[in-house]
Amino acid sequence: MASPFPRCGTTRPPASRFGDWRPWGGGTNTMTIKLYHVYQQRPTLWKCGGAILMFVWGAIILGILLEAYSATIVDVFGWPMLFALAVAATTAVIVTCYLACFGLPRAAYYRIWLSSLWACGIEKHRQPPRLLTRVVDWFLPRFLSYKELEMAHTILASRRFKQELLASDSSRIGVYRPTVFASRTPWPIVRRRDVLRRGWPPDAVFAIAVLQSPLTICRRNGGTTLEIDLRNQRYAIYDNIGKRYLTSRFVPELQADRTQKCRVESAEITAFLRSKTASGTQRTTIPGLRWASGGALPIVTYDSRDWFCLFHRDIGPLGWNLANGGSEFADEWVNLRHLIYREMTEEVVVCDGIPTGGAVLNHYRLDFDHNWFPKKRTPADELCTRHHELRRRVDDIEIQWNQIHRRIQPIDHTSHKVHVIDDVVHGVFATGPADDTDDILIAVNPFELGVEVIRLIRFDLQPGEYILDGEVVRSRFGDYLARRPVGLVSVDFLKNRFRNNGESLGPVMNSVECLEGKDIGPVPKEHYRLFLADVDLRRRRLTKLEGHVAQTAERQRIDTWLREFEGEFRKAEDGSGLSGKLAWLLPATWKIIELALSKSLL
Repeated sequence: MASPFPRCGTTRPPASRFGDWRPWGGGTNTMTIKLYHVYQQRPTLWKCGGAILMFVWGAIILGILLEAYSATIVDVFGWPMLFALAVAATTAVIVTCYLACFGLPRAAYYRIWLSSLWACGIEKHRQPPRLLTRVVDWFLPRFLSYKELEMAHTILASRRFKQELLASDSSRIGVYRPTVFASRTPWPIVRRRDVLRRGWPPDAVFAIAVLQSPLTICRRNGGTTLEIDLRNQRYAIYDNIGKRYLTSRFVPELQADRTQKCRVESAEITAFLRSKTASGTQRTTIPGLRWASGGALPIVTYDSRDWFCLFHRDIGPLGWNLANGGSEFADEWVNLRHLIYREMTEEVVVCDGIPTGGAVLNHYRLDFDHNWFPKKRTPADELCTRHHELRRRVDDIEIQWNQIHRRIQPIDHTSHKVHVIDDVVHGVFATGPADDTDDILIAVNPFELGVEVIRLIRFDLQPGEYILDGEVVRSRFGDYLARRPVGLVSVDFLKNRFRNNGESLGPVMNSVECLEGKDIGPVPKEHYRLFLADVDLRRRRLTKLEGHVAQTAERQRIDTWLREFEGEFRKAEDGSGLSGKLAWLLPATWKIIELALSKSLL
């Protein structure tokens, strides 16, 4: 069978004993392909057919056995024993057929399998019966590979991590605590196939796959391709607790050797992505990378100048961020264009006036006259509508769609491409252009276990128009607005800094609050613009939240922001310049900007 990555010549990884099984014996004849298409496009039909065949086979074997030994059983034990054996054997056949074709039910997997069997086989502190421990210790390695056993440790340990995090009473943890405080699923790391269906877990914030195998970045003929093979990746996370646990599990700050390894690998990958060699291959070695995350770096033409449009992140890590985010649906693991489109249109809200209490504003829909972007609408429209409803309910601001769309001009010819193959979304035979996402820029952040796929775009901002942050934070007590300040930083300023500093925006920081970030300060007042309408709106919202116990997370986040950042942003608004935490760039931000400048895309 041909390699799924023919351009870079990589080979298909060996199939595991379970989830990567294929209904062919190695041939690629027409009947095999037809059977595979049934397996891929009608999985339920395929599984039901397999269960029926297995049941028929089991029933035949059971009938032969009963026919041969029924007389002996009746003579020795009587008819009740024969009936009991027949019922037990039939039940065993049915259960075996179901488990072989459909696997363990979700509730049984998390409540019985993980809680009991894995706990007995791996977590010795529970002191299970010795016989059961030996059975499970013998049973698990025959069905799970070394990596899966390691992930089993992670899953069980992450449950305790989550319980400890939720039980913390620290005032600071309220800022870093995710919007999901409790979950009916106590494991932040779950089976990847369990998040394929939207709506589970019921309190999921996103759907991000955990990559156990290394990434491969290949360059050939001047083009760079990031290869993602999801066929053997079985685990996923669905909330920020899982994301934080992966970081603490695989990138512990207290282990100097691991930290140094992340720093070296980050520098090597960044240098490889920026190099201009004709060919080469770079692979990651740190496990637990998250997939997928993407968005856009908007370049705004305003006041006859070009500006980078950034959003200031007020929860760790701190600093200016892109308009990006993680995949919220499983299909975005492959359909990266939808992910980029959704994140950009959700966060970049262009209005025709300043948002104040009682204002009526028009929201310009960002649209693309370009074949690269999807033609059909995505969940971004629903997310924008939810943002409009929150603005009307909590800020008394009426935002409505403007019939005039704001055209976006994508920046092409970046020479970067992502190739994804996933047997869940489309099979191994589907390795055409539909799998490739081109004209993007790639950033890998080992410290955050993140892989960013970013599109450069450009649009105009007219006088009197305003940019708002449209991100909505999910919470079990209700959604609320993130209210991140929006800033424009001059492209010419960063371009001169980049050229005069040896093609770098500055040294890499070692601060825990912005690990591997960069400080571009001080930034003079003529080289930035700030949109701080949400500062006053934060204070209004804080007054309304006094006494509301149910909105503790939102109230605590607003109170912390006002205490730590309001004064600094007010000074910057008055013209004192950007410095300190207001001049920090997150790793993905400075890597994408430096990559764009090194390729002369701006």
